Amino acid sequence: MQLLQPNLFLNNSGDLFVSFSTFTEASNPGNPNSPPENPSVPEPTTWMMMLQGLGLLGFVMFRHHSHVRSNAMMA
Repeated sequence: MQLLQPNLFLNNSGDLFVSFSTFTEASNPGNPNSPPENPSVPEPTTWMMMLQGLGLLGFVMFRHHSHVRSNAMMA
């Protein structure tokens, strides 16, 4: 993946110059200015939060369904 890195230069008279250089992420693994790599597999905590959210959504839908059913029986 090619990325653009801005280079800012300020000369003695106060003029600001901007240039861009391209580099590939794989060619600069130790460069602190390179963006972090995106892992292709989510971390375990991400999976856990997703499962907890789905469980909470299922519980809310279950409670809503039983609440609607009990109101229909009373009518």
